[in-house]
This record gives sequence, structure tokens and C-alpha cells, in this order.
Amino acid sequence: MNKDITFKIVVDTAMLILFVFLFSPKGTGLLWHEILGIILFVLFALHNISNYRWYGALFKGKYNITRLAWSFLNAALFAAFVALIFSGVIISRRLFSSLELGGGFTAHKIHVFTANWCLVLAAIHFGLHIDRIKAVLGKFSRFWGIALHIVFFALAVYGLVVCFERDIWSKLFLQATFSGKRGGASLLMIAGNYFAVFCLFALLGSMLKSVLARECKNV
Repeated sequence: MNKDITFKIVVDTAMLILFVFLFSPKGTGLLWHEILGIILFVLFALHNISNYRWYGALFKGKYNITRLAWSFLNAALFAAFVALIFSGVIISRRLFSSLELGGGFTAHKIHVFTANWCLVLAAIHFGLHIDRIKAVLGKFSRFWGIALHIVFFALAVYGLVVCFERDIWSKLFLQATFSGKRGGASLLMIAGNYFAVFCLFALLGSMLKSVLARECKNV
């Protein structure tokens, strides 16, 4: 594995870990929530810089249904993440409170809305690149490859349950801003729940890739 691929894996893994923990601002505390949000932004910038070749190829070559879908997904993810960062700055109560941007309920609602869409779109994005992950896993023993597949599928099924428990569907359509599941869930539990949601949409992303591949063959 070369240095570029290793760097991308480290950055993407760190982004995912930070992101799922950021879904519990009460667990991290508002100050750390905002600090981790800034770190996530830096990692997001590094992710895009490391994939500069993709941006350079945007206006080159022909577009089929698969390339159109991937480009739309990446554009939507980029827009959602930018909106997430800006809304976070607007509603900041610690690091950027001196700016007095006056973020209220609407800005908070947008922040939650874009956070959930970032999770969904990033998961689908991951699912579309699942073949690269399988190639890496293929270098290890077959047993661990099968075990990871089983764990991934089990987490995806649990992620479907979490979507209903935490009102993910409502948040994706600006119908709710708070989790449906109340109580004293720990930071690790909430992060684990959202990781399961990530696995669910990553699975859907891998299924989408298979559908797009078949459509391209039929064209």
C-alpha cells in the first residue's frame, strides 16, 4: 500500500470517527463539539486536496449514468458539508460567539439537517467505493474478510432500527431537530448508533453501484 492511499485511509477514518462522535454535543460538551468540528473541517479540506485529480477531470471525457450519479453525489456532499460548517459557526456559543451572528432556531435546524445528510451522503459515497476496501481486505485472511462482511451487514440492520428510534427520516426532511430517543445514552452509544446508520447507507451505496453497473452494461 503506497503512502497516498495510506494517507487517504487515515484521513477518511479520522473523519468518520470524529463525525459520529459529533452527533452527541451533550456528550462532548459544546466547547469540544466546536473544536472537533474545526478538526473535521481541516480533515475534510485534506480529503478534497488529496483527491484534486478528480476535480481536474470534471470537464474531461464523457459522462455516463454512473459518472453523473457519482458527480451529483460528490457535489451534494460538498454543498451539505459547507452548509454544515457555516451553520455551525453561526450557532456557535463558544469559539465564535464573539462574532454575534445571531444564530437561532432556523440555523440550528439547518445544522441538524445538513449533519444528517452529510452522514447519509458520505456513507453512500463510501459504499460506491467499497470495491477498494474489499481489495484491501482481500490481502488478509479469508476468515477475517467473511467476519467483517457479517459484522458490517449486522450493523446495517441495526442502523435501520436506529433510523426510526432517533427520527433520522424526519431530520432528513426538516421535520425534526432533536433525537426521538431520549434518556441518558452515553457518548459511545450515540456514536455507535450513528456508525450503524453509516453502515446502513454504505450498504445501500454498494447496492446502488451494482444497479448503475448493470444499467451501463445495458446501454
